[in-house]
This record gives sequence, structure tokens and C-alpha cells, in this order.
Amino acid sequence: MSHYPSTLLPLVPIYASPEIADNISPGERDGTNIAVEDDEEEINQLRRQISVLSHASTLSHRNINEQPDLESGGKAKAHFLEEPLKEARQKNRLIGSKETKVASSPQRQILKNLNGLVKPGEMVLVLGRPGSGCSTFLKIMANSTSEYSKISGDISYGGMSAKEFKSLFPSETVYSAPADTHLASLTVQQTLEFAVNLKASGARLPGQSVHEYRDEVVAALLKIFNLSHVKNTLVGNEQIRGISGGQRKRVSIAEMMVSGATVSCWDNSTLGLDAVSATDYVRSLRILTRVYESTTFVSLYQASDTIYESFDKVLLLEDGYQIYFGPALGAQKYFEDLGFTRSKGQSVPDFLTASVDQRRVSKSTNIQPTTESLASLFQKSSIFSEEKTKIDNWLEKSDSETLRFDSQQIPASWRNLWGLNQSHYSAPFWQQVILNFRRHAFLKLQDHFSLTVQTATSLIVALLCGSIYFQLPQTSSGAFTRGGVIFITLLYNAFTAFVELPTTMFGRPVLMKHKSFGFHCPSALYFGQILFDIPMAAAQILLFSIIVYFMAGLQTTAQGFFIFYAFLIIAQAVMTVSFRIIGICSKTFDGAMRFACIIVILMVLTSGYLVPIQDMSDWVSWFYWINPISYVFSSIMMSEFRGLHLQCNFPNLVPSGPSYQDIAYQICTLPGSVSGQSTVDGVEYLKKSFSYDCRNLGRNGGIVVSFFVGLLILNTLVGEWVSFTVSAASMKTFLRTKKRDGETLDSKSSPETEHAFSSSEDIPKVAHHLLWNSIDYSVSTGRGELQLLHNISGYVESGCLMALMGASGAGKSTLLDVLCSRKTTGVIKGDIAANGQPIGNWFRTQAGYCEQIDVQEPTQTVREALRFSAYLRQPYTVPQDEKERYVEEVIKLLEMEDFSDALIGNTQHGLSVEERKKLSIGVELAAKPEILLFLDEPTSGLDSQSALDILRLLRRLANSGQAIVCTIHQPNGAIFELFDRLLLLAEGKMIFFGPTTELERYFADRGALCPPHINIAEFMLRVLAEDGDPAQAAVKWNNYWIESGHCSKMHQQIRILQTSNQASRDPPKEGSKPLDLAMRLRLVSHRASISLWRTPEYGNTRLFNHIAVGLLTGLAYLNIGNAASDLQYRVFVIFQLTVLPSMILPQVQARFELFRALFNREKNSNMYPKEVFLLSVFIAEIPQILLCSLAFFICLYLPTGFSRIAEKAGFQFLMVVLVEMFSVLLGQAVATLTPSAYIASLFTPFLLVTFSLFCGVTVPPPSIPIFWRVWLYRLNPFTYLVGGMMETELSGLRVQCQPREFQYFALPGNQTCMEYAGAFLETATGYFENPNSTRSCAYCPYKGGDAFIEQFGLSAANRWRDLGIFAAFCGSTFVIYFIAGSRFNWLRR
Repeated sequence: MSHYPSTLLPLVPIYASPEIADNISPGERDGTNIAVEDDEEEINQLRRQISVLSHASTLSHRNINEQPDLESGGKAKAHFLEEPLKEARQKNRLIGSKETKVASSPQRQILKNLNGLVKPGEMVLVLGRPGSGCSTFLKIMANSTSEYSKISGDISYGGMSAKEFKSLFPSETVYSAPADTHLASLTVQQTLEFAVNLKASGARLPGQSVHEYRDEVVAALLKIFNLSHVKNTLVGNEQIRGISGGQRKRVSIAEMMVSGATVSCWDNSTLGLDAVSATDYVRSLRILTRVYESTTFVSLYQASDTIYESFDKVLLLEDGYQIYFGPALGAQKYFEDLGFTRSKGQSVPDFLTASVDQRRVSKSTNIQPTTESLASLFQKSSIFSEEKTKIDNWLEKSDSETLRFDSQQIPASWRNLWGLNQSHYSAPFWQQVILNFRRHAFLKLQDHFSLTVQTATSLIVALLCGSIYFQLPQTSSGAFTRGGVIFITLLYNAFTAFVELPTTMFGRPVLMKHKSFGFHCPSALYFGQILFDIPMAAAQILLFSIIVYFMAGLQTTAQGFFIFYAFLIIAQAVMTVSFRIIGICSKTFDGAMRFACIIVILMVLTSGYLVPIQDMSDWVSWFYWINPISYVFSSIMMSEFRGLHLQCNFPNLVPSGPSYQDIAYQICTLPGSVSGQSTVDGVEYLKKSFSYDCRNLGRNGGIVVSFFVGLLILNTLVGEWVSFTVSAASMKTFLRTKKRDGETLDSKSSPETEHAFSSSEDIPKVAHHLLWNSIDYSVSTGRGELQLLHNISGYVESGCLMALMGASGAGKSTLLDVLCSRKTTGVIKGDIAANGQPIGNWFRTQAGYCEQIDVQEPTQTVREALRFSAYLRQPYTVPQDEKERYVEEVIKLLEMEDFSDALIGNTQHGLSVEERKKLSIGVELAAKPEILLFLDEPTSGLDSQSALDILRLLRRLANSGQAIVCTIHQPNGAIFELFDRLLLLAEGKMIFFGPTTELERYFADRGALCPPHINIAEFMLRVLAEDGDPAQAAVKWNNYWIESGHCSKMHQQIRILQTSNQASRDPPKEGSKPLDLAMRLRLVSHRASISLWRTPEYGNTRLFNHIAVGLLTGLAYLNIGNAASDLQYRVFVIFQLTVLPSMILPQVQARFELFRALFNREKNSNMYPKEVFLLSVFIAEIPQILLCSLAFFICLYLPTGFSRIAEKAGFQFLMVVLVEMFSVLLGQAVATLTPSAYIASLFTPFLLVTFSLFCGVTVPPPSIPIFWRVWLYRLNPFTYLVGGMMETELSGLRVQCQPREFQYFALPGNQTCMEYAGAFLETATGYFENPNSTRSCAYCPYKGGDAFIEQFGLSAANRWRDLGIFAAFCGSTFVIYFIAGSRFNWLRR
């Protein structure tokens, strides 16, 4: 058998055998089940279609061991990286400051002394509860070890060491994480075509083209995985609607299968699949493993016996120890020989994991072995001895035989290109670039909403720019505004590329996955992206350029327009590559934002427009020479002013008036003017004002192109070299407990709670029931009404634990939402009553609902979350101490004492999945639900033992008298036995309702006999899935139900409940009302404030950006003097405040969306109204507003040398606080008016550009077209912000022109300056430096700041008025935010 690497194996159409194609079942309508047939003969036929030798490699691992010190003898260790732990500890230490501490831990041993041998075509099931080392083992087998500090030991891939195999064939070992990582804007077919085009290189049939061959492969994948009917549907994600979660899982399977890897490791890949789909998924892996003679490792948390039978071997881990590795068929007998007993209804995988779980082992057997003793017993067993012998024989064989090959055997097309390691990629580099180009085009063009909004925003901004700079005159008054329109146009088009920063960072997981699969190298992606981005940008900028260029009246020459257009394109291309480099080099998004903020501000300040190079401070002038924006701006300015002659007019002509008509004795105040000439040469204007030499236009173009080429090369290099790995270490952050009466809260309970919930009798008994009769539910779609539920009836009473089951798409969660009164869309028909009364708003308060997605405030501790629920949901008549005592009882009931003071966090740094499930249940129990408890998939994502624990807890609650309804996907026999009643759905129709003990007989009476030792819960779903078309099967079994005696019995019981005495409970009375509004506001505001305090990334990034902008601006305008040009610089410093909203809005909107997601869950329980939520979110921002305002003010105000007069400084600080508050309110208002932060971010640029354009800085008010000046200029809040600050700073300021700023004009006859121009000076804004001179007059255009602001229509007397108007804008924005937040409901259920 050859041991050549698997990338050389041709990928041929799997359906090449007609017999196999004919035997593929159609599957469910929504693609729930994978169409596979596990038949050995068909597999052999399929193998004969593959016209190459097998390449599979035998994988062996020996003595994989983690110990504190490295030992000899091949002992391997896999310690967690210390640096990520240090970073995490440092990050967590910032959380809560003095309130929190981190449970720091040294390097932890994960795997200890593992040994095994897996041959080609074998599948290994890896079992173990979370934290046992299953994921670590899979990553090590997949050669993905970058997140571990030390890996050593004997791991052999077909005779090669792990290091050598990874060096030559890194894509031959692949790891699939539990989460599905895809590009949401691609369709299913495009996703698979991309993978197949990069990897498929097999032998083709005679006359078959490459494209036909690849199309056949894609069609085969779609058919095998039953995805043909959704091939043109977007993959989707949480924001973009696409295929279902089960279908997305199958896309991941197909994509990984295309990689053709020798070793495939699947980590908990059945997460979210129902029992039938999970079984079909494993069967598909079974076929693929045999066909390709590959090696497959699969870890599963919940595996049935049917799934277990598909595996050849099983590895059982506990705390990193190898408790068993050997044949799957012998595992049960091995543990039974040790004295363990398999319980009734317990699957073999559950039995194995339960046998080694130290939390439960003593309850199931008389022996109490430790994990170490179990591992030692296995090493002494005959199974282990046989395995060791096989390993030794294999290693001896691999040493004696030459299982290696010369690296020259690698095809030339795979060799290194540009110094990059390309040897393991099937497609040549040029083909990778082309395919990435096509995929990037699909991503951009298929995101219709984003494309439409971006195009519309660009069009609107272009029209606004063109209209406000409409037909600029070729006079002296149009010189400054020409630079303004060029500057605004350049910045808008260049910095629209900022979207590439988050796109690059959020697309990193997909890129790393494709790189590990051997699809393409990162550099190919970046080349492909830029090849599409440039023509895409050219198309968008062309429309923008045509509108702005010709509306503004810039030079109407073909050369001028195309230079303008070309430099805008290259500027956006340069910034696109720059932002991608920042995204690649940044580990976190917050870090990227900070670095990008510095770069953007430096580029704007040193562009040459706000501060010409000759006036730049030494602190920032160095950046001018490496700033591509400065070269682009100067080039466009040169092109525009070259050949332009500006006619000097009032007020730039000095002196002017009826008495001054001789141009020989006049001068234009525009820089570059010559005494006695009425026009100013544009070239001289640029030379004097900006130090530009128009002869450098071509040079600047070459420099900008060089910037682009250099940055693109740097982009490809850092893309290949830089990668970030998230540590697998899961850490908890614990709150420092506060002393109370000498004891910590979690140390001891009070005597009243010491034995709380020790038995079911301790829980207060309740007596309630809920019934639903003839429920229909339909929603409106583009193709009409779609009915999701059809005539659903049933009931649940106190003490009943009812399961709601069905395949994916059966309507389980939909029915649960209807019963809980959580639906916000669609039409509900039928009757739902609790205790004989129609459910209403009161029902939400008295019924608990645990949603499938555990939405909790991550910065709260477990105890805080429980208390928060108890405070707000229990009646206000209950004393607070009693509520807290009840919370302690819930903590003890759910066994959460060990992590009750831990922050909830996320999955990497926070509670585990099981702990989160317990918390979700605890949050509902803390509210003392008096009627019902609903749970949606409470066992999803848990291992079998944790799932059993959760269900046993629910069983105890039901025994106490609680009525419980929960949906469940993959119940094993032991779990299913805990339920009293079952409601089975298919396609939204009832299939069965009744006691679970009668289910098997019900199906048997209708011809579906459940075989012995088969889980009836899995069997019933299999019957519904395999009985022909799913829709037809649902109709057939629904008819069986309607005609059955169970149906009649159910309706009879419903009628009894409807007519029975309704004395259970009335709607809540006054005494059971929750807390008053003020108390709710205090609690919710306190939680929101603590959340921001414990999220240092949010506050630190915002504070850093304020300091960076303030300090860089202060350094750019360091110690502004009193010269005439300094007046404009002071205005530009004030104008920098308009930058603050662009930094604040994205952060505020993203944070608001997180708070809104939490509110959407809590409002369904009537915890607090929208008004409280809106107020609390804003109140929590107030400390951040004050802190950032102070930091920005100090960093900006002091270095620039603004007025030190207390009254003026205080006024300016107040304005800074108001603009900070306005920015926060504006961000929150836009967030309430849009369904997501992403959509809000699309509308933000339009608002900010409008505010900045029409505030009177870039275009002075007299130059603004009358249409905009009469309303938009007056309704712009920034008009009063900038106006008030200019009036305060410039009023009373005395101007002293510098020598270069004086304009000299000749005098007629023997007159002095005052004699000749005295009449002019009476109305002029400037002064004469030499009023008595008879040779020439030196004129300074401004004598004081008051004269300067008069041209803006401003007056110092109006500054407090302007402050009041701006404060009114803040108030009106708050009103919009409050009304919009109260009225708009974007939650659709």
C-alpha cells in the first residue's frame, strides 16, 4: 500500500456508481437528514471507481503525557501557553478593579500518558465530559498545536513524525471546531464550488473538461448531503437569514470532506442536530472514511447506540487520563468486568462516561476508584498490552521500511512561490488568486442591502458636496473652498475603506480554516480581493466624481477630471490595503481600533490642508512625508490650480471701494498675489499657501503608486506570517466576596437555608395547569401565508414533566413561543388558558422561560444574576433579605456553590455550557414561577451526564408540583424515561400526545415495531424521517393521531379542565405587583453601570481614542500664536470636535445592541419596561462622558494655547461635555431606529458628513447656497457647537500678522497710507503696519478675532445663546431616542 500524501488523491464524483445514486433517499423537505446508505458492497463499488491507489497513513501515538517536567523516553506534554494566560489575567485584573480578583493558575497538565494506533479506514469515538481533554487530543492528532506551550512525544503519520508531516503536508490533518464558520453572503453552491475548484484535481473521464468534472463533484456533494434544494440559498448567520443550523452543519462536513485530509478530527459536530440527523451524519463519515481509507476522530457529547455502532475504536478520557482505548465492541465488557453496571435505558457511550465520572461513580457501583487508578488498571489490562504490541510492531515496520519520499516528488506547480510555502496547496497560486477574486465578487455583489445603502449614501453625499460647493467662482473667494471640496471628497472616498478593518478581522476564522484545509494561502486572498476592489471602487467613485466635479465647477478639462478620478481610486486602494494590514496585525478589534484611530487622525492632520507643511509642528510634520493622503491631496490641488487664474474681488482686494479704481495701487490679499495685478496665478497661490510645486505632480503620482505596491506586498507578507491563536484555556473570574456578619456569602448558609431543597417535600407545592386547544399559527411570507402549526392541542398540569419533540423544523420552538406568549409576528388562532383564564400580560410574570440561547449579562456574577431576577420579578411585598435567602436556596438546589461568585463571561473566559444552562434555569427559579416553567433545548451542547443532571433536576422540580414543558433533541433512554408526557410534532402537526410509557405501543399498533435495545425516542424520529416524503409522512401519522383513542382521551381531558372550578389563581392583585418604577430604574442602571465598569476594553478604547485625537491635534497646532493664519488654525482646532461622534457612535451602537439583546429576553418576563431600559443605558454612559470629556479637553486645550481665562475655558469645557453627550445620544437614537448595529453603521457616515459640511467651517456661511443656508445650516447642531466655541475663543483676540502675511501695495503721489486708504480702513477688518509710510502700505487682513468671526455671521454676544441651542439639540435627540426606543420593536419572533 502506498503512503503518498492524500492531497494527491483525485476527488472523483461520489455518485459515479449508478447503484449508489439510485439508493440515496430524498431526505426531508428542509434537508434535515443526510442521504446515505451504509452498505459494504456499494462502498466497494465506489472504491473501484477511484482509479488511483489508496494513500492513507497509519497514525500512531505513544506516551502522550503531560507532566510538570519533561521526562525522557518520548513523554509528550501539552501545556497551555503561558502568554495567553498572562494576557487574560492582566485583562481580567482590569475588571472591577478593587472588586474582583482572578483565579490565576499555572501551566496545567491536559493529557497524560496516551497511547494508541489507528489504521486507515478506522473511526475513533472520543468520549469524555467537558474538561477531560477531548478537544486538546483532537487538536494534537490534527497537528494543530500552536496554542500549547510544549508538545513532545511519538506521534507518527504513516512513518513520519508529526513535525515532518506538518512541514510537508500541513493540510493532511484537519480539525473541525464545533462552531460552523462560513461566509454568510455566499450561497451553499458557491461555498462548495470554491472548495472543490481549489482541491479537486482527480482523473477525469475521456472527453470530460475540468469544469464539467468539478460541476459533477459539486452536484454529488449537494446530493449526498441533501442540500440540492437549498444550493442557491445563502449560508447565512445570526444577522443574515440563510439555511438552517442543521444544513449549515452539513455544509461544514462537505467542505471538510473536500479537503481530502488523511486525518480528520471532528469536535462535537452533532451540536444542534436532532437524533436522526446526528446518526446520518456519523454514517456519512463512516462511508467517507472507508472510501478514502482515511482516519477519523470524532468527539461526541451525546451519542446513541446507533451512532456508537459506526465506530471501530473508542477512546475514553477523564481529566486527561486514558481510561480506555481499544475496540468499541469490547468497551462495555471491559467496564462490566471492573464491576460497573449498565443501567436500564442507558446507551453504551453514556455508560462509559458515567463509569469514569468521579461525580457519580460512587452512586452507581460499590467500588470507588479514582481516575488515576482507572488509568492504571487499563495500562495493566490485556487490551492495553495488545495495543502496545501493535504500536511497537508498526514503529518497527516503519523504521525498517522506507515510508518516506523525496521532496522532489512534489509537483512543480506546488513549489514555493515568492518564498511562500505553497507545496501543500493543490491549485497553483494564480488559480487561487482567480478563485478568490470570484468569491470576493460574489460576497460584495450578493450583499444587496449593504451594496444598496453604500451606493445610496455615496450618491447622497456627492449631491450634498456638489450642492454646497455649487459652481465655485474662479475668484479669490473660491480659492479656499476649492481646496475644501477636494479635501472632503478625498477623505470620504479614502476612508470608506475603513470597512475593511472589521471585515478582515471577522473573516480571519474562515481564512485560517481554509488555510488549514489546504485550499489557498492568505496572500492569494489578498491579491484576489484587491483585484476586484479596484474596479469596484472605480465604478462607485466614477459616479461620485462626476457629480461633485462638475457640480462644484472644477476645471472642466478631460485631463483635470481624470487626474482627479484616478487619484481618488488609488487613494482608496492604498487605504483599503492599509486597513487590511492593521486588521491582520491586530489581535483584538479594540486594539485595531486604537491603532487605526492614530493613523487616521495623523493622516487627516498632516494631509496639508488643515495645516500646510510650512506651519506644521515638528511633532507631526515627519508623518507628512510618509502620508499617502498628503501626496494625493497635493496632486489633485496641483491639477486643479495649474493653469487657473483667480480674479481678485471684494473683500480680498485692498483697498477697495468707489474711490479706489486704479489696480496699480491695489493688492489682493490672496497668497501669491502681485501688487498691481487683479488676478492671482493658481501655481503661485499653491506655492505660497501650501508650498506645493506643480512640477512634482508626476512625481507624487509615482510615490502614491509605490505606496500601493509596497503596502500590497507588506499585506501579503504579514498575511502569511502573522496569525493569532486563541488559547483553549477556559478561565473564570471571581468577584471578591464581601463579608457579612463575619462570613462570606458563599461560605455558610443561614440555618433556615442549610437544608433547603434537600428533598422534594421542601419545595412549596403548587397546583396549576395550562391547556391549549386547536392552536394554529401562520406567518406572512413573500409567497403568501405559511402555516407553521396545525390544530395543536394538549395540556400540562402541576407535577408533570412534558417533552416536546420532533425533527428539526417540526415546530417545537414555535409552539413553545406561542404557549409562552412570546410571538411578535404572525397570526395565532385557538385557545390558551392557565388555570381556566386566558393568558395575558400577567402570565409572563408568573411563568418562567429558559431560552435555548443563554442570553445573560456577561459581567454579572452568578449570584448577582439570580438576585437581579429575584429583586425584579418577585412581588415587592417580599423583603429583600428573604429574596436573597431564596437565591441561596436556588444556588444550593442547582449545585452552583463553587461558581456562584464567578463572572458569567463568555465561553472562553467564563462559565461552561453546563454551568450556563444551570444559570438560565436558576434565573427563572429565582423569580418563583407560580404556574409553569418552559425550557427550550436545556440539554443542547451538554455531555450526556450533564444533560442527565439537568433532566434529573427538572424531575425534582416536577415532583415538587411544578409544571414543566421542555423541547429536547437527542434524549437517550435514561433521559427519556424521566418524562411523564410527550407531545410529538412533525411538520407542525400532532403525531402523538400522551404518557411516554404508551409511546412504544402506540407506534407498534400502527406497524412501527421498535426493535429491542433501541431507544424509542430515536426510533420514532427515524420512523417519521424514513417513511417516504416527510410532508406526506406527517400527514399520514397526523391522520393516525386524529383517528386514535389517545386523541379522544386528550380532548375529553381538555374539556374537563375547561369546565372545572377555576379557583387555582386569579390574575395578580395589588399585593403581588413588582417593584415600583424608581426602584427598577435604580437596579437596572446599577447593573448597566457595573457592566461598563467591568468591560475595560470598551472604556479603555474610548478613552484612548479621545486622548489620541486630543493630543495629536494639540501637537499639530502646538502653541498657536496670534497671527492672521492662526485664526484659521484655531477654527480648525475647534472643528476637530466634530470628529468625536465618528469615534463614539460605532462603540455606543454596538454596546446598545448587546444591552438590547439582554432586554429583549428580560422584557418577556415583565422585569422592567422599555423606559427603564432606555434610561439605564444612558445613565450608565454619564461617567464615561465626563471622563472622556475631561481627557480630551486637557489634551487639546492646553497644548494649543487657547485662552486661559477661566470663563472662556469653562465655557469650552462645557461645550466639550455637550458634544460628548450629544454623540452618545445620537448613537443610541440611531441604534433604536435600526434593527442592528451593522445597519446603524451604514447610516452613520451620512449623518456625520452632513453635520460637518453644513456647520460653516469648510464653507463659510455666506458661501453656502441659499437653499441650504436658510434651513439645513440653521438646523445643524454643529453650527452652534462650532459657532459658540469660535465666538468664545476669538472674541477679544488681538491679531499681530507675521511679516510674510502682510500685503504690500504702492501709493500714488506722495500720500501716506492713511491719507490714501484711510477711508477704506474705517470699514476694513485689517490694519496698516506702517500707516505713515509714503512708499508702500503693509496691510494685515485682520486686526482682531472679532473681525474674523464677523465674516461667519458670528458675534460674541451670542455664545450663550448658541450653547443653549446646542443643549436643546441634546435634549431633542434624547426625546427622539426615548420615543423611538419606546415605540419601535425590532424583535421578530
